[in-house]
Amino acid sequence: RSGGSGRSLGNLCGGAVRALGTLYSSGNENNGNNDDGASTTSIEEELERLQNQLSLIEALEERNIAQLDSFVDVEDQWDSLEEDERILLSSKDLITQEMESLTEQLVMLFMGQKMMEG
Repeated sequence: RSGGSGRSLGNLCGGAVRALGTLYSSGNENNGNNDDGASTTSIEEELERLQNQLSLIEALEERNIAQLDSFVDVEDQWDSLEEDERILLSSKDLITQEMESLTEQLVMLFMGQKMMEG
C-alpha cells in the first residue's frame, strides 16, 4: 500500500537528513568560512517541512481508511473531504519526489565538502 511506502520513504529521508546533518556539522566544526552552510541548512529545513507534510498526509490516509465504512465508497469519501485535504493528499507523490531530490542534493554537498577536506 502506498501509505506504508510513503512512511518508509519519509523515515528514510528524515533519518538521512539527521545523519548527514550530524556528519556535516562535525566535519565543519573547525571551518569558519563554510560557504555551503546556508544551503545545507535551507535544504535540511525544507526536508523537515516536507517530512511534516508527509506525516500529515499519512495521518489523513490512516483516518480515511478507518472511516471508509462510514461512506458509500472511496469516491463518496473523497467528495466529503475539505479542499485543502484533497490538495494535500494529491501532493504526496510530488512531496516524496522533492524529498528524494533534496536528500540527493544534501549528499552531494556533504561529499563535495569531504572531497575538499581531502
